[in-house]
Amino acid sequence: MLRIFVLAIGLLIVAGGVILWQQTGAWPAACILVALGALIFFGLLLEPRYRTRGTTANAQPTDERFIDPTTGKRMQVYYNAATGERTYKPLE
Repeated sequence: MLRIFVLAIGLLIVAGGVILWQQTGAWPAACILVALGALIFFGLLLEPRYRTRGTTANAQPTDERFIDPTTGKRMQVYYNAATGERTYKPLE
């Protein structure tokens, strides 16, 4: 929901820049607004997204174990060599 809101804000900034240029002819300010809106819009649109974040798929357990200070549970460390990601799973 927040992502859609920020994308809409980026488009509104671009539209404001175009309208400013058409109405007043202030092209330097209009270019700044268009560039800022496009940066927000395309930066968020092309943001990398990770599908397997936080899972132990393709991850191998390591010898590392520790006690989580917030929950007091014993945790197992898993390492995915392909991505370099470390995940933590409570031991049963």
